[in-house]
Amino acid sequence: YERTLPAAAPGLDEAFAALGLSGASPQTQNQQLATVFEELRDLREGQQQLSAENEGLRTGQQQLEAEIVELKHRERYSTRDEHDVGTLILQDTDEEELSRLVFADVAQSQINISTKLLSVERGAVHEDPVINRPMLRLLQNMLTGDVRAHECTTSSPLVDARGRQHRCDVVIAEDKSLSWPHVVTAIEGKLDLESQNLKSVIGQCQRRGVAILEQQPWRDTVVLAFHCIKEIGFLQVQKPATPSVSDLMEFLEVESEQVKKGRGFDVLCHLIKEDKFGWVPCPLHLNLNPVSGSVLFDEASVLCGRTKGKTVFLVQVEDRAKQVLKTAVDNDRLKREHQVLEKLGSISGVLQVSPVFEVEVMDGVESHKRSAFLMEYCQAVVPDTVMPKHFSDFAKTLSEASKCDVHHNDLSLDNMVLKPSDSGSELQGVIIDWEHATNEEHMVTGFSGKFAFASDAALKLVGKHAQRTASLADDLESLFYVAVCCGLQEKLEWPSIKEAERLMRKRKEECCLDQLEHRGRVFLGDAAPEWRARWHDYLDRVRRAMISMIRASEAQKGATVQEVLQAWQWSTVDVSEVHLEPLSV
Repeated sequence: YERTLPAAAPGLDEAFAALGLSGASPQTQNQQLATVFEELRDLREGQQQLSAENEGLRTGQQQLEAEIVELKHRERYSTRDEHDVGTLILQDTDEEELSRLVFADVAQSQINISTKLLSVERGAVHEDPVINRPMLRLLQNMLTGDVRAHECTTSSPLVDARGRQHRCDVVIAEDKSLSWPHVVTAIEGKLDLESQNLKSVIGQCQRRGVAILEQQPWRDTVVLAFHCIKEIGFLQVQKPATPSVSDLMEFLEVESEQVKKGRGFDVLCHLIKEDKFGWVPCPLHLNLNPVSGSVLFDEASVLCGRTKGKTVFLVQVEDRAKQVLKTAVDNDRLKREHQVLEKLGSISGVLQVSPVFEVEVMDGVESHKRSAFLMEYCQAVVPDTVMPKHFSDFAKTLSEASKCDVHHNDLSLDNMVLKPSDSGSELQGVIIDWEHATNEEHMVTGFSGKFAFASDAALKLVGKHAQRTASLADDLESLFYVAVCCGLQEKLEWPSIKEAERLMRKRKEECCLDQLEHRGRVFLGDAAPEWRARWHDYLDRVRRAMISMIRASEAQKGATVQEVLQAWQWSTVDVSEVHLEPLSV
């Protein structure tokens, strides 16, 4: 810029004229050009920064759209029974995805099958001896190396880090022992694949596929099989896309002393040898360095886990008892939950935790250093196993936490587990996942848990960006809704409603919170198991106390909360004989 520009340079006269510098000295012209170039450079840098921000926004929007698609997908297939899920999948499978599952390039299998493998005990009529055991023998004959076929029924289910049991007829695993990181696929059997059975078994396979992908987050796709003796079909579950189901194919048919193999058998052999049902080996390694020394948790000791967001691993080292290792992407939130758990450490309905330590999680691509702590491994709560006494334990835990100025704010069945009581004679209800816990002084903007279990106070603020004060009343109201979902045998409409006003209206109607008298025994469980013989009277007592609490003014709220806590108390005394004073509503 300091040199004198040639007077005859092309275009310079026009440029100087546009800048109002015609006739100015060369030095002035050079200084002005330098200023213009600096401004252009700043504009270019600003434009590059803006482009980068726009790219970040586009990426964020794409991620948000993908999450919305996944949520819609989960909602579509998770709120219905297996028969309805199978019906939807048959409707949703598009032709392109269907054609990919026809396996047009599969070679004919050269495996010979003995009729003894498919033999059935005389007089057997049920699925297990007629379908599942022959399939188990067939797979054991076909699989090689460390790949094994396992029975995974009621006697030997897969258990996740939450203690939830997952049962399926046959599981193929890349290991002699059965654990989540090594599960390749699941196979479901039926006596026939007629219309109703077909829809049910497709729904079952979809649930198994979702469970596998949840426990193997490094994997994107799993192909599952469903079959009877003569026919077989395949279901592809991938995230977050819609599941796709294949046409039914001929499988096996016993003719005299020979077994006729169909196209479906060739496809099964191809999946076992080549595609491996979308199998991806477990890349998880947990490098633990606690204060007591260095311990390596690798894929052999990680029994199951998730690596995105809040990470929960079920781990076992040497001969120690199974433990739950919890980490999170948000270290501050994890440490805050640890502080809450330490604060509530004296409450029997809250799990004891180890000190916080650093853990390195390697997902096969890169490593992430996070904070972590260990907890006791417990049994999950499911409607078939939970008892009234357990809900009495949950209510007591919430009450004792409230005395410590802590409120859970995230109640659902997923956050309730069972552990052996101090006496060891029975199971005790325990509440977990206190990461969203808050206190009386802390204002909250909504409900952190499942929408259906939110209190009316939380739902009334949905979409208003307003805040409310968390309270024990909110937690007890959520607990009641969870209990109703466990106790009711008929289908409920309100748990699937996503609009706040409609949810509150329908929930009040179906839970009989709009009148003191319930609408007959249909309110809770005539079809319940024997141990629930008094479940109706017990929960009806809570329901009447709930009406009083919901309708109470702020001045009366404290007294009515105590009435609800008293109603939740469970004892061996028949609750129908307990005298309750008439409620003043």
